[in-house]
Amino acid sequence: MSSLEILVLDCNELTPITVNSIRKNMPRAKYKVVKPGKSKVGTAVAHCDKLSLVVTSGLVLNIKHGDLPPEDKIKNYHLCVSRMGVYVDHPQHSDVYKLIGSPINKGFLDLSIFIINPAKWYEIPDKDSGILGNKKVLYMPRYFNHKHDPIIKDCIGGRDAFKYGMSGEAAAVYNYVPHLLSGQATPVETMAYCFDKVAEFTEGLPEEVEERINKLGEKTKVRVGKMRKGLYDLEIGENHE
Repeated sequence: MSSLEILVLDCNELTPITVNSIRKNMPRAKYKVVKPGKSKVGTAVAHCDKLSLVVTSGLVLNIKHGDLPPEDKIKNYHLCVSRMGVYVDHPQHSDVYKLIGSPINKGFLDLSIFIINPAKWYEIPDKDSGILGNKKVLYMPRYFNHKHDPIIKDCIGGRDAFKYGMSGEAAAVYNYVPHLLSGQATPVETMAYCFDKVAEFTEGLPEEVEERINKLGEKTKVRVGKMRKGLYDLEIGENHE
C-alpha cells in the first residue's frame, strides 16, 4: 500500500465496514472520518492537505502494493477515479445502458472512491457536476473497483455474472453500497458481487443491518463462493505456467 492518507466520507450507516476493513487489511494506513458537504470533491479539498484516497462509507478496502499507479504519476492529475459504468467500454454490453434507460456513459465518474491532489485545486467546489472540464483525470484500472452496476440485475447472464465475480478475487475495493443498504440482490447479482468479502467487516453495525448484510454474504457463499475462488486460483496458476 502506498503512503496515501484515507478520508472516509460518513455518508450512511455503513461507516464501520470501511473503518474495519482499513484496520484489518491496511493497518499502517492513516485515515480520518468526516461528514461530507454538498460536494464530495469539495469536502476532500477542504479536509486533505496532501495526496489522499477519498472513499464513501460502506466500501471495503483491501489495497495492496501495486494496486495503484505510482504516486509520482498520480500527483500530476487533479483526480484519479473510476468510470461509473462497469461495461461502458465493453464490446458487447456497452449499448445496454441506453436500452434500459440509464444515462450512464463514459463521461460518468464514480465518486464513491477517488484519489485527489488538493495542491491542484485553487477553489473548493460546492458541487460535483461540471467541475472537471479543465482538470486532468487519471482513470483507475477496471479491476481496482469491483462495483455494482445497473445492467447486471436484468441484462447480464449467469456466465458473465460469474466471470465478473471471479474478477473480484483480484479487486482492491468492494463497492456494493446500494445493496448493503437495502439488503436486496437478485440471484445473478449474488453471483456477480462478492458480498461474502463484505460480511467479514460488519462489527459495530446496528444488529438489523449486520443481519441483512450477512444474509447477502451467505447467499453468495452458497451459490458461488468456493467455486469462484477455486476457478480464479486455477486461472492464475495457468497464467503463470
